Amino acid sequence: MAKILVADDNSNIQKMVGLALRDQGIEVVAVGNGEAAVRKISDIRPDLVLADVFMPVRNGYEVCQYVKSDPSLAHIPVILLVGAFDPLDEQEAQRVGADGVLKKPFVPPDPLISMVKSALQRAAALHGNSAAKAP
Repeated sequence: MAKILVADDNSNIQKMVGLALRDQGIEVVAVGNGEAAVRKISDIRPDLVLADVFMPVRNGYEVCQYVKSDPSLAHIPVILLVGAFDPLDEQEAQRVGADGVLKKPFVPPDPLISMVKSALQRAAALHGNSAAKAP
């Protein structure tokens, strides 16, 4: 079973992601800020990270940079989450190595589900990680 970490300070987004992805057979672990995300990434070694670009302590760009700059974690896909009316710094997203950007809220959740599954499948194909294979 694939395991993802969702880092977002909005508990409604955490719940929405959890409901949508658990129905797909994906384990979801949620944290409310970027610093907690960095600690949790080292603990659970998720197959994918969803990180909100606007979070307290460390933002999504910083979480992504942390993952991509550590050789033991760099293979983990990171998808940045941005509110529909929030600005996205596309150059910064590219600089930190984000694997994708997803607008929230996810209503319906189809774009979230398809992007997560696609990223998990690409990661599994590139790194031979059978646990990361999407259901």
